[in-house]
Amino acid sequence: MKTGMMWYGGAARELGEVIADGATYYRNKYGSRPNVAFVHPDELKRLKFAPEGISVQVNTMVQKNYVWMGVK
Repeated sequence: MKTGMMWYGGAARELGEVIADGATYYRNKYGSRPNVAFVHPDELKRLKFAPEGISVQVNTMVQKNYVWMGVK
């Protein structure tokens, strides 16, 4: 990933909503839609749906409650 963005979503919200909100912000800021989002492995239990076109992957380097997203 050449351009990435960290997005803080908080612990109370469903992870799919957090990723969708971050993707909207990313698209407005960078002009393209992200297609990959990395989350801490413990956060997957909060994922009820993955936004269309975004692959959700785990990475232990990402802190809990954050999403690292970009174009792969």
